[in-house]
Formats: sequence, C-alpha cells, structure tokens
Amino acid sequence: MIINNIQFSLRHLGRQKINTFIHVFGLTLGICACLLIALFIRHELSFDSYQPEAKQTYRINSVWKESEKQFDLYATPIVLAQALRNEVSGLKYVSQVLPQFNSVIEINGDRHFKQEHVLIADPEFLDIFNVDIITGNGRDALTKPYQAILSEETALKLFGSDNPVGKTFRYRNEFDITVAGLMRDLPSNTSLPATILLSYVDDEKFLNNGDTWYFGDFSWTKLQASTFVVLEESTSLNNVEAQLNSIADKA
Repeated sequence: MIINNIQFSLRHLGRQKINTFIHVFGLTLGICACLLIALFIRHELSFDSYQPEAKQTYRINSVWKESEKQFDLYATPIVLAQALRNEVSGLKYVSQVLPQFNSVIEINGDRHFKQEHVLIADPEFLDIFNVDIITGNGRDALTKPYQAILSEETALKLFGSDNPVGKTFRYRNEFDITVAGLMRDLPSNTSLPATILLSYVDDEKFLNNGDTWYFGDFSWTKLQASTFVVLEESTSLNNVEAQLNSIADKA
C-alpha cells in the first residue's frame, strides 16, 4: 500500500515538472536560508565564550554627559587601570589595551606594510584572554618596553619563513620594536582580534592611536584605552559598580 502511494505521488509529480521544480526549489532555498541564519546566530553568540573566565570578565565603559547629550563610550582613561588595582576590591585581574589605527610597519627600511588589529597591551592581558604563546615568554615580552608578540600569519607576512624572534621592525616610522614571541592566530569569534601585541610603554606619542576622545585637558578626561576586569567568584557586581562610581566622583 505504501509503495503504491509513493509510485502514485511520483507519477503525479512527474506530470507537473515545472510546478514540482518550483516547490522543491523553494523548499530547498528556505531550508538553506534557515541553516545559514542559525549558523550566523550561533557564531555571534559564541564571541569570547572560549575565554577561560568569560562569565566573570567585564569591559568597563564610560558614560559622559554634557548639557543634554550623553556619550556611551567603550574607551576609558589610561589612569583607570591602576586606580582599579589600588582602590577596588574583589577584582582578580585588571588589564587595559589600546587598539592602534593606521599602523605602518617598516622592514629593513624598504618594505612597508599597513597592519590592522595592532594592540598595545599590559602583561595582565594574557591572564584574562586566551592567547596561545608558541615561542617566547609572553609576560616577559609585554613587560619590557618596545617588544612585540606576532601572530603566525603576521610573522609569515613580515619575515617569511625566517624565525622572527629577535628581529626588529620600525613602527609608525618612529619606534624600533623587537619581536619577542609568537602566538597562534586568534579565532574569528574574538571581540579583540589581534595580529600584533605591543608592550605598554608610558610614552604619549607611542600610545596615541589617533582615536582619543578628549573631554578636557587632564588625564581622567582623555579616553583612549579599553579596560577589562575579571571579578573574583564571590564578588558582587553591584559592589564593584559602587566602587567604580566612587572613583568617578573623585576624578
């Protein structure tokens, strides 16, 4: 009985080839569209979920009010990170990064590259974010001035198959940077794509990324760093926010 029904259906569909094609094509297109949307949503929701302490990690944002305008910004003052370490309890790690824009790298004086996703980072960056160091000591590299950790793809682009560790490159036509380590390419679902990690140096020209928000002439109103914290397991987020507001009131 079932076989007869199937044979009847196939003969019926065969007699109306155009109509059958339209229905099958539409069904296939709809299924493919749903699968693509599902994969896209899954990818978007997976951002930074692979980080070791993702649930306890927070980025601090700035809210600046001027007259009737309110600015909600991802950037924070550079001085905030040290203030958090000194004055806020319940924090496991504190780190700040400075995304760099319009980064030009010079190799041997004759080869120039425009490099995207360059980050200036402090050593604590490696405590918060899952960076797989292949060669070198990551913390040492980010502790010493004018050092760099390159991704595998970037190392191949700049130095070919040569071992880049110990080599130097010219950064923004001003700073000589020594390659101190290699890291694996970061996955696509990271909110901080980095091809090069540069060590933090207290040099205004070096830190200037061309995208600083100025709300005054003193350090607390120059917003140019992204600040991240990891809370201790027992720490209340409301308690940390209250301490942050206390710092903001004093600033």
